Amino acid sequence: MNWSAFTFLGCVALFVGHEIDATYRKEWRLLPVLRKMKDETAAAWFITLHVPVVFLLLALIALPETGFAVVSRNVFCAFAVVHVGLHAFWPKSDLYLFDNTASRSLIYGAGLFGVLSLI
Repeated sequence: MNWSAFTFLGCVALFVGHEIDATYRKEWRLLPVLRKMKDETAAAWFITLHVPVVFLLLALIALPETGFAVVSRNVFCAFAVVHVGLHAFWPKSDLYLFDNTASRSLIYGAGLFGVLSLI
């Protein structure tokens, strides 16, 4: 496995871990449309909307090393870096439950692997 593949997969693994953590920490309560719903409904939508995203991500991993695949992987890694900024500067409230070592490790770890994959 080459460095780029290793760092990309590290980014993906940490990001998927963050998404599991996000469900546990009820991240939908922070999102404009979902926070207006009852928790049970919002959780169902939050999880359901992640299915096509994860499908596309896994499809990118399975693609051969084509120009499209490389660009797509780079876009994902860049998003992981931007995602760190979203969490770092998200207005803190009682609904923001990512202020712990485990959550920050997943978020910042995905961003770090994203940067490493991009360079």
